[in-house]
Amino acid sequence: MLAVDFFFIISGFFLIYTFKKNLSVIDFFKKKIVRLWPVAIFAVAAWFVIFLLGLISAEKFGSFDNIFGLFMINNIGITTRIGINIQSWYISSLILVLLFYFYMLKHLPRPVVNIIIGIITLFCYSFLVHIQNGSIVGEGDTYHYIFNVGLMRALAGCGLGYFIGISGILNGKTDSQSIKSIILTGFFELGLILFLIYNMFFHKLAYTNDMIFILAFVLLFIIFINNCGIISRLLNNKLSEILGKYTYSIYMVHRIAFAILSATLWKTRFVSTHSYLTIFCSIIIACLFGILIYYTVEQPGAKILKKIL
Repeated sequence: MLAVDFFFIISGFFLIYTFKKNLSVIDFFKKKIVRLWPVAIFAVAAWFVIFLLGLISAEKFGSFDNIFGLFMINNIGITTRIGINIQSWYISSLILVLLFYFYMLKHLPRPVVNIIIGIITLFCYSFLVHIQNGSIVGEGDTYHYIFNVGLMRALAGCGLGYFIGISGILNGKTDSQSIKSIILTGFFELGLILFLIYNMFFHKLAYTNDMIFILAFVLLFIIFINNCGIISRLLNNKLSEILGKYTYSIYMVHRIAFAILSATLWKTRFVSTHSYLTIFCSIIIACLFGILIYYTVEQPGAKILKKIL
C-alpha cells in the first residue's frame, strides 16, 4: 500500500529533527531494536502457533523465510521471499536506511550528505516510476538482482522526509495567522485528505503516476507540522498522541487478527447478512488486539531489551 511511503517520509523527517551528534551509531541501532524487535518476535511466534493449529498451510507459512523476518532483515535485498509476517518488510527496510543515513550524518559534512541523499532519493523514485509504469508500490520484488523495491521506497521516502526536515519549513510561526488564513488552509487540508483517501483507496484516479500522491502528502505534512489549518490544529492534542503510540503494534499484528477471524467470525452466516458490520467489527477487533499487544508485548519487551542492551 502506498500509505507506507508516507510513514517513510515521516521517519526521515524525524531522523533529522531529533538528530543528536553525540549519539553513537551503535546506540542509535540499539534504540531501534528496543523499540521494534519485541513485536516482530511476537508476530513470527504468533504466525507459527496459527500454523500449528492448522489455520494456514505450510506453503503459506513460508517456513525458513520467517527466520529473516525474525531478525528484521527480510527485505534488504538478501532474500527472495518476505515470509508470512508481510508487515515486517517495512521495518527491515526502515532500520537499514535510517542506520545508513544516520551514519552519514555523523561522519560526513552536511553538504556532502545532502548531495548523496538527494541523488539517492531522485534515483530511487525515478527508477521505480519508470520500471513499474508509474507505480512505486511493491515490497519483495527485486529488479536486475540488486534494486529491491521495498528498500528503494525506504531510501527515497526517508530521503524526502530528511529534506523536509532540513528545509527550515518548520517555523512555528502560527500565532500570527488570521482566522481567515486558518479557515482557508483548513479547506486545503480537507481537499488534500479527500484526494488521497478517495483516489488511493478507491483507485478512482486515471492518472498513472504515484508521485502525485507523494507530492500531495508532502504538502499536507508540511501544513500539519506547522499547525496551519483547522484540521491540523484539531488533531494537535493528547488523544492523537495516545492513539499514535499504538500504531506500530496494530500495524504488525492486524493480519494475525484477520487470520483468526477468517477461521471464526468470517465463516458464519453473519458475514453474508451483515457485510458492512463485519468489516467494521473486524477493524475494531484488529485495533483492540494491537492495543493489547502494545501493553503485553511491546512495552514489557522494550523494558527487558533496554536492560539487556
